[in-house]
Amino acid sequence: MLVMEFLLAVSELYGDSYLTHIMLPVFLLAVGEEAELTFFPSATHSGIKGLRPRTTVAKRLATMCVLPLLLAGVLGGPSKHEQLVEYLRK
Repeated sequence: MLVMEFLLAVSELYGDSYLTHIMLPVFLLAVGEEAELTFFPSATHSGIKGLRPRTTVAKRLATMCVLPLLLAGVLGGPSKHEQLVEYLRK
């Protein structure tokens, strides 16, 4: 619960742009989704893409551990409710 509150506080502090262009792509990659990394320096792309789960066990762990943080802490922000609904439908 504390981590989700922290993520929401960071998004409130830094704003919607930070949430959309920095936090969301990192969490999407960490759960195995595709994400746009245009706002990151090109030197960091491979490191960030390295967060993507590669094995079956890593995918399960990402689903159990990272996905709830993505849904509640990142997409749970006030400006992301429609995107949360869309993601959940998918």
